[in-house]
Order: sequence, then C-alpha cells, then structure tokens
Amino acid sequence: MKRTIQILAVLLVAQLLLAVALFLPGTPLGRSASAGGPLVEFDPAAIDRITIEGPEDARVALARRDGAWQVDGDTMFPADARRVEELLDRLAKLQAGDVVATSASAHERFKVADESFERRVTLASGERTVATLYGGTSPALRRLHVRAGGEDEVRIAELAAYDIPVQGKDWRDTSVLAIPEDEIAAIEVADLRIERAPRSEGDEDEGKDGDTGGAGPAWIVAGGDTREPVNKEVADKLARALADLRFDDVLGTEAKPEYGLENPLLRLGVERRDGQRVEYLLGKAPEQEEYTLKVSTRPEHFRLAGWRSRSLVEPASRDALLGSGDDGKEDEPSDSPSGEGEGKDSEAADESGTTGD
Repeated sequence: MKRTIQILAVLLVAQLLLAVALFLPGTPLGRSASAGGPLVEFDPAAIDRITIEGPEDARVALARRDGAWQVDGDTMFPADARRVEELLDRLAKLQAGDVVATSASAHERFKVADESFERRVTLASGERTVATLYGGTSPALRRLHVRAGGEDEVRIAELAAYDIPVQGKDWRDTSVLAIPEDEIAAIEVADLRIERAPRSEGDEDEGKDGDTGGAGPAWIVAGGDTREPVNKEVADKLARALADLRFDDVLGTEAKPEYGLENPLLRLGVERRDGQRVEYLLGKAPEQEEYTLKVSTRPEHFRLAGWRSRSLVEPASRDALLGSGDDGKEDEPSDSPSGEGEGKDSEAADESGTTGD
C-alpha cells in the first residue's frame, strides 16, 4: 500500500512539472494558452499588393494604384474594391486559435507547408513583405488549418478557401459597365432619342399620387416640334437594366466573328449627365445562346448571360418605348438567377426590331 502511494505521488509530481512546462513562455505549446491574439499583425491601410497562390501554380495578384485596386496581369482590370477590403479586414481580425501541431510533417499533412498548401496569401507594402498566411485543409465548415509565415504552429481559423479565390476573374469588378440611373440623361435606340423630362415646380412628390411606376422624371422624345409620349415604365426598365449591368466574363480585346457584332442584336447609345456618350453593341453567336457586349468605355469584349442580354434587348425598341400596351411589364426571364420567367414569348419579336441598323 505504501509503495502504491509513493508511485502515485511521483506521478502527481511529474504531471505538475509537465503542466508548468506547457505554460512557460517560449515553449511550443505555450502560445495556445494565450490564444486569442491576432494571427498575423498588419495595418490594412498600408497594404498595396496582395498575392494569392493555390495548387497547380494558380495565382492572382491584386495591386492598389492611385488609390484603386486592380487585378494585376498582362493588362490591368478594376478589382472589386469592396471584396478586397473585406479580405484585408478579415485577415487582420483573424484570431490565433489553439495549436494543433508544430512539426514539419504536420505542415505537409495539413497542407500549410512552404511548398505544399491550398492557399498562400502574401501581403506587401511597396517592396516589403508584411505578412504571409498559409491556408490548408478544412477540419469543419468555414474552418481552415492555417499557419503564419515563419511560424511552426498550425492553428484553426474561421476562414474558408472560397473566401480567398485564386482566379483573377473572381476578383474583377463586374459593375464597371453600369451607369447609375440618375446619371442617365438620354438613351438612343435606332433613330429614337429619349431624354429625361425636366422637372417642373411641384414635381418633387412625383410617384406619391398613385403613380406606381416609381419616382423620377418622365421621359420625352427629343428633337422636332412635337414631343411624343414615352412609355415611362419601359424607359425606366431599360435604364434599370443599364444601371444593373454586370458581365459574366472578359473575352479580351480582339473582335471575333463568332461574337456576332458585325450584325449586332442591339445598338444602343447613352448620354450621361456630364455629357459623356457611351455606346453599346450586343452580339449573339450564330445558333448559340452566347452573347457578347462591347462598350465604348472599355477596350475588352464581355460575355453576358442570356437573361441579362434580353433585359437590354426587350425594352430597347421604338415600338416598346413609344407603346402604351403591356410592353416592358413581363417578369424576369426564366433563366435569370431570380428564378422568375420573363420574355418567353416576346424575345423573337423584340430581337427583330432592335438591331439599330
């Protein structure tokens, strides 16, 4: 009995010594006791270059130039600044969770090694690398094994690989072609030009007296002595389509026959309030549901989804804009993300009258 007590006493002392060692500063697992501090420390405002790398040499670089974020490559393209800033903010706020491993073999196993990783994010200010973060395997939903550059400790952070895409197209600003509705002064379709009607005194409350078409000035036909009435609902629908315009992909600067721009489906002009004129050409590939948009303000050609293309084509005709029937009142096209159907019966009829040629 006495010997058993001695053995238990020795084991207790050993456990106490081990516990003290684990919490001593400088020991590998001691940092887990102070978990909760920043995983990587940097000032988001000082970062002007972000490089994101992934498996199979996937790589994208984002650079801030003249205060604007760009997707860096053979040619620069505006980046989605909101998404870039959100990434920097998220990385700056990542907390150091408990250590799960420290060995080189664990780095390989969790895919956070220097040369074997799912994500490597390098943050730089000028020519100086400020911080590096490795992201690896996912132990749970919206969780990643991570390791800060230069550190051995592998931790778990609240982050997902899809928050850090490695394709340039995922970082592009898809709204660069849009024109805010209140900046559209006039729209030209074929030989028709419609303009925002000037407000008269007392028009500030337009839209409150039973007009369900929404607030905002009416439209008039420009030129000549007569001012034909314009279907406000259709004109507003076209203006909204221009304001909501988003592309699916960038096709490059070279014009190709398969884009269908030599005989465009739609030719449209917009005059902004500052006097700038923007021209749109929309083409459709022969016997394919592929639409290409060329806008005068950009050198590239853009791929548009079919439902977005039809949202431009359907209201952009003289008959629709000057008509007083049900033109422009359809729901969204059936293949739009909203899941609502639009334009199933009117597409062919509208397309035949909107080439602008």
